[in-house]
Amino acid sequence: MYLRLDRFERLAERNGYESGEELLSALGCHSGTYYFLKKGGSLSPDLAAEIYNRFGEEAMFEVISFGDETWERKSRRKKKQ
Repeated sequence: MYLRLDRFERLAERNGYESGEELLSALGCHSGTYYFLKKGGSLSPDLAAEIYNRFGEEAMFEVISFGDETWERKSRRKKKQ
């Protein structure tokens, strides 16, 4: 599972945060987490649960991809090339 950063940024703005990085900090993540996720790092179950608890089911499914991680990562790598 990974974070859809563009959608997460919009969620942050809708909820009064200046950026997704600021929202991650408010969710209890350290500063390196944003960059880890930005580079395609996997989202922890604890962070997914925190997003669910704070923003609800609809927002969680909006910003988190639970799909086929292998296919999605290959697809993102191709787009970068």
